[in-house]
Amino acid sequence: MTKFSKGFIRLPRTIMDWEWYDDVNTSKIMVHLLLKANFEKKSWRGVDIHPGQLITSYEKLSLQTGLSISKVRTAIDKLKSSNDVIIESTNKFTKIKVNQFFFDNKQNSKEITHQSQANSKQIATTNNEKEIEIIKKEFKEKVYALSNYKKHILDSFYAYWTEKNSQKGTLRFQNEKFWEIEKRIKKWASNEKSQTKDRMLDLNR
Repeated sequence: MTKFSKGFIRLPRTIMDWEWYDDVNTSKIMVHLLLKANFEKKSWRGVDIHPGQLITSYEKLSLQTGLSISKVRTAIDKLKSSNDVIIESTNKFTKIKVNQFFFDNKQNSKEITHQSQANSKQIATTNNEKEIEIIKKEFKEKVYALSNYKKHILDSFYAYWTEKNSQKGTLRFQNEKFWEIEKRIKKWASNEKSQTKDRMLDLNR
């Protein structure tokens, strides 16, 4: 994974009642589309992309999912036939709109509301903590991959930049507007060396 934070989508248990659930390729494509669809309005080369939509191609979907182009095309055709997706094709791109109504939870609405109110805080905290741990793990791998630096430098760099902001639920490095880990750690090591030199001068005085 190249990014530290990817967010998440919700899939209720009622997805198991969906007509394509036991169709492995079609289910895989649908989940992939849900993950790739925009969650906010964007513009791509002058084209408005609304929430629930994405710009893609059969070739791109094939590369991203590991399915052959023919299998991707077949899966998309099935989703189109059941109105689970709406396709807008041009000679330059394919825009896909994901209809998420089939994921609506069909359980008793009062029961859902009650459970949601009772557990929302706990669920949000659990998901956030799990995501933080994943982000920290990925960040640690990137830091300690820079093996040309001494371990104590990597340790101090990692400890400082993974300090958690309890109000935002983010790590320190995530709040930086610009971030290139190689440049940051090079500067960190340089500052460490300078501070060590200053301490040695003080001891010798």
